[in-house]
Amino acid sequence: MSISRRALVQAAAATAISPLAARVLAQDGTLKISHQFPGGTLTEGDFRDRLCRRFAADVEKRSNGALKAAVYPGSSLMKTNSQFSALRKGALDLSLVPLSYAGGEVPETNIGLMPALVPSYEVGTAWKTAEVGKLLAKTLDDKGVLIVSWIWQGGGVASKNAPLVAPADARGMKVRGGSREMDMMLKEAGASVISLPSNEIYAAMQTGAMEAAMTSSTSFISFKLEEIAKHLTTARNKAYWFMFEPLMISKEVFHKLPKAHQDIIMAVGRAGEVRHRRRARRRQARRRGLHQGRREVLRHRSRHAGQVAGHRQGHGLEGLRGTQRHVQRVDDGRAEAAVNIDLPPVPVGLAAAPAGAGLHQHIDPATPRWLLPLARGLIVVNRAMMVLGMLALLASALILTSSVVTRYFLHASTDWQDEASVFCLVGATFLCSAFVQAIRGHVGIEAVSTLLPERVNRVRIAIVDLGCLAFCAFFAWKSLTLLHEAWSEGQTTSSSWAPPLWIPYLLMSLGMLLLSVQLALQCAVSANKLRRIEGAA
Repeated sequence: MSISRRALVQAAAATAISPLAARVLAQDGTLKISHQFPGGTLTEGDFRDRLCRRFAADVEKRSNGALKAAVYPGSSLMKTNSQFSALRKGALDLSLVPLSYAGGEVPETNIGLMPALVPSYEVGTAWKTAEVGKLLAKTLDDKGVLIVSWIWQGGGVASKNAPLVAPADARGMKVRGGSREMDMMLKEAGASVISLPSNEIYAAMQTGAMEAAMTSSTSFISFKLEEIAKHLTTARNKAYWFMFEPLMISKEVFHKLPKAHQDIIMAVGRAGEVRHRRRARRRQARRRGLHQGRREVLRHRSRHAGQVAGHRQGHGLEGLRGTQRHVQRVDDGRAEAAVNIDLPPVPVGLAAAPAGAGLHQHIDPATPRWLLPLARGLIVVNRAMMVLGMLALLASALILTSSVVTRYFLHASTDWQDEASVFCLVGATFLCSAFVQAIRGHVGIEAVSTLLPERVNRVRIAIVDLGCLAFCAFFAWKSLTLLHEAWSEGQTTSSSWAPPLWIPYLLMSLGMLLLSVQLALQCAVSANKLRRIEGAA
């Protein structure tokens, strides 16, 4: 999945509230299961939702009511792209989510959706006891996540205007691949890749933002893609890709449970795997039936499997190790490129801009003398950040404009423009926040302040500044923890471009630290004003 402003804010917020969330879960005594798919009942609806509901019912039954679980469908508890990270931190108990969605955070999880790696349900089932499965399970265990049920979904392609069967058919199309590896294959074939979770496919195809989508058999049914797609590519008994969508539990949460409850969870998880394998082929048959009366495209995998697989090494342990080497090579190359980027020079003399030049800062006369050097320094830094923010906004506008022109007129693949523009906007938003605070430029309601006496209003401003300082300092600290994780673990976005995540987290951390310093200075000024009022009284 590509990164977005909302995803960055959600990630920071999820990290900030994770200690509180863990305490709430422990006190509640009910395990919370989150997934992105439509809700239903034990017998009707999306299979993955029914699997979670059956899991919750069986766990409660086997534990005689001592252990309960609640299911939150449709990302109602937590946004799709935040679930894996929340599992790792213990902020979420269980989740059924496509593993490849975590490819930016843990590159090895991209193996959950790769072209031609898993050709059938039988091969996917064998992974659990094979060495490749053991290595994958250990990787997740090291990251704080345990697999409860091994669930594989056969994949296909739903398209609006033309069938998509072989890689050559993708040229000029706007296609959703579902993982970094699939996006890389599509980009090589000449497609423009679109990165979004499966629960957003319908809207994207409906608005024309996307022409084709690779998705699982169950998602095709649950999200009613037959209403807008004219073509369906399926592989009947085999497919050139299978998606790994396991039911996972937070390792931190799991180890806090009694041993008897741990055994029940794993036993119920194994039972869910058996039911899944029995019903998987029925769902594939139903999906084919949905397109009767329409133009349906059905091709066998063996016809073009070699073209799709390309240089990939089949399935097995060597395939996983090859993926790790490939991801490391890509990430190292991008990190080296990021280090060599030349930033545009900042114009000189901004601190000496005349007062009538527009929005400007000034040093409050009530600033304590010992803080005057800090106040002068903040004026210079904030003006520099303002210029960088303007440049970032301009760059974002140019990047998005070029992306639209390139896609529409040249039908060329675009995979980096959206994330590059988001990075620019994140930098502009956070780095300029201290400047906005310095001129009190944030949106505020002044109805109360006009009715209060000056002394009371001063107290109100001091209390508000102090509360804002506490929040921003906490936010800055949590942003730094995200930055440390992204840097030490080599996290990237899960798109085919795969830029390192430490870049936006660094911008977020610097912006919040600068804002905290600005608020601390204003708190000192407010306290000094209150002392002067008390002395005058």
